[in-house]
Amino acid sequence: MENEKIYNELNEKTKKYLKVVLSYMDSIDDQTENKTSSLPIAAFLAILHEKSFIKDFFNSKGITYEKCVEYFNPNKNFEIKDINQTKFYQKSDLSNVLITILDNFKYDYYLEDCDFFLNDLEPYHLFDYISMSNYETIENMLLSQFGIKDFYKSDIYDEYQTIVGIKCSELAEEFGVDLEEKMQEEEFEEYNLNNFNIVFDGETVFLYLNKNISNISVPIQNNNIKEIKFGPYTQITKINGEEINEKVFENFISSFDNSVFCQFTILEDNGKEFTFTAYKEDMFGTVLINNENASYNTNLKKYGDDLTEAAYIKDPAVGREKEIRRIEQILLYPEKDKSIIITGDAGCGKTALVKGLAYRVQKGNVPTPLKNLKIISIDTTTIVAGTKYVGTIEEKMLGILKEASKDKNIVLFIDEIHQAISGGKSEGDNNTVAEILKPYLDGKVRIIGATTNEEYAEYIEPNTAFKTRLKKIAIKEPTNEVIYEIIDDLINAYNKISFSKFLFDEENKKHIINWLIESTKNTSRVYNDRASNPRLVLDILKEAYAIAALNDKEEIEIKDICEALMNEDRIYESKRNSQSELLKTYVNKDREEHRPKGIILEFKKRTN
Repeated sequence: MENEKIYNELNEKTKKYLKVVLSYMDSIDDQTENKTSSLPIAAFLAILHEKSFIKDFFNSKGITYEKCVEYFNPNKNFEIKDINQTKFYQKSDLSNVLITILDNFKYDYYLEDCDFFLNDLEPYHLFDYISMSNYETIENMLLSQFGIKDFYKSDIYDEYQTIVGIKCSELAEEFGVDLEEKMQEEEFEEYNLNNFNIVFDGETVFLYLNKNISNISVPIQNNNIKEIKFGPYTQITKINGEEINEKVFENFISSFDNSVFCQFTILEDNGKEFTFTAYKEDMFGTVLINNENASYNTNLKKYGDDLTEAAYIKDPAVGREKEIRRIEQILLYPEKDKSIIITGDAGCGKTALVKGLAYRVQKGNVPTPLKNLKIISIDTTTIVAGTKYVGTIEEKMLGILKEASKDKNIVLFIDEIHQAISGGKSEGDNNTVAEILKPYLDGKVRIIGATTNEEYAEYIEPNTAFKTRLKKIAIKEPTNEVIYEIIDDLINAYNKISFSKFLFDEENKKHIINWLIESTKNTSRVYNDRASNPRLVLDILKEAYAIAALNDKEEIEIKDICEALMNEDRIYESKRNSQSELLKTYVNKDREEHRPKGIILEFKKRTN
């Protein structure tokens, strides 16, 4: 009777979807030994069986009902049963599943205080939560039938999340909830202690040592272990056996002055949990200062530079429209739960790509939701510099993240992001800065990182939990055609602001640009300093402008360009010599071709 009652509270569409799900469960259970995986698979098949926007989306990606059905080969005579004829309905507690989904949905979308009930649940809500309960089974099916590897980390799943997120945001708005505003209201609490600072972000508790302490040992009450050593950064996952939440943390802080034992579960460097019991005073001391309202408005100013306020003489990202569009798409994910990492060879245009986005924000040439974006470039060199103690980097980064999290329009750009991660790593420790970044990348702060392919492989790729929070955009060196366009565009810009001008006619300009591209091609570059284009060719061009100006010349000459190439030690010396002679020869030849063959100085009358 309880199942009947709760089932009848659903709307008609959701009732029908649930009937299909439970009918498929019976069909799959009859043909497979693994009963635990049938619910998420049944939910997946059912969403493809019924008409819905999710079915349309998956079909557009080539994921069809027919191919999915083949994976389990269910009965050809499959029919939707009456709900009360399905085994799950007869033997299981339907309310447990539906109430859990309802509570999770209300929590995730800030609807706890709204009149949102079971009859408001839509089929895609059920699908979204049920399909995650045993996602390995779905991933195995999609890999087998469609060759899709790691579905829940794929671009297809990200697009699906975007579509569902928009739907859920619209639904929340109908109930008077602005998701972005709610997320922005989430505050962080910080408490200063004798040895530690405690930071609570609503879900996770972080401990980091005060900057003058590199490590500390605390006596604990475990059978075989008498003390535990804390490094610069520690994440607490449970207090007294309970998962961290507002209530658990509030109880912990409110009883802080009590001299009692407390059980903690922390996350160790190897990713495993370790539980121990310690005397509160031994661990934290007796001084507790709430720094909840402390100002962090100096961090972004001290370590950051707003790229959307910078002065640009031209578009910094010529020829990168596709990549910029991809960044915009990721930044538009409704839950803002994906950050970006741009990889590529040194000098191929990673930083220019982000500046190109900032330039478009400045000009208003971005989608409406991004028009107020503030892209703050964080100087990793400044963060790492002057950090006498391991842990200071983490403290600086935490301050930056906390401040950025208070403004939904801020996106942090961390160029050479591996420097911050490796800079916060002491011998024998895991990447502590990466660990600090992880929880903030789940929707609290959006980050665009940039690093080379080599450093990505060394510092980012081994850290799976960190890597999965980042959408990778790999960029390559532009084509010669794009490099030509970049140079031509930059010449026009430099001629407006420089003392010396590049004033060659169109034919000679075309030849010189092509000569620059040829001089800096991959095979011309010194093997142990593999700088890429367009940086290499633009450095030579800038050098030519500077050489001409240094000699008080209003026009750049061929010899200035040749000298600029000769000064570039990232190009093989033999290549520099041969290319310089080639350019000089071409110009001399051009002059000869255009020189008059003879000159008549004077006509005289012939005399006999």
